[in-house]
Formats: sequence, structure tokens, C-alpha cells
Amino acid sequence: MAFQNRVIEIVAGAMRVRKTVTPSKLLVDELGFDSIGLIELMAAIEDEFDMIISLDSATHIRSVGDLVDAVGLHLDTLAPLHATGEANAAAC
Repeated sequence: MAFQNRVIEIVAGAMRVRKTVTPSKLLVDELGFDSIGLIELMAAIEDEFDMIISLDSATHIRSVGDLVDAVGLHLDTLAPLHATGEANAAAC
């Protein structure tokens, strides 16, 4: 899961204080994100993975692992689209 490492890098880069980032870490309680920091983090993730995190989804993201899961779900929904595009290109 290369994308998991990238999510962790983005989280680590967005933190104001250096701490160890693992999937089990809570964004607010353990890593110290405030509301503005969370918004900036979500925007960075959206930009990196070309996705939109809905307000409803964002309210359920409490840990780094939750964020990794949200990105994974997004990437999983793209996989069939890429496979279809590749099959169509091969047929041409």
C-alpha cells in the first residue's frame, strides 16, 4: 500500500510539532491537529489523491488509519474505471 505511506507523509508534513505518525494515531488527541489544521490536512489529501472528502466522511475520520481507509476507498472506486480504460485502449 504505497498510498498509505504517502498519507502518513502528508500527515507528518502538516503537523506543527514533530511526532511519530502511525495509522493508529488520533489526529486531534494524539497528533494535536486543531480544526484549521484538519481542514488544511483534508485539503492536502484531496489535492494529492484528486478526491473530495465530504463533510459527512470527514466527521468520521478520527485517526490516520481512518484517513488511509478513506483514500483506499477512493482508489478502489477508481480501479474499475482504469481497468475499463485500459481494456478499451487495448481493443483499439
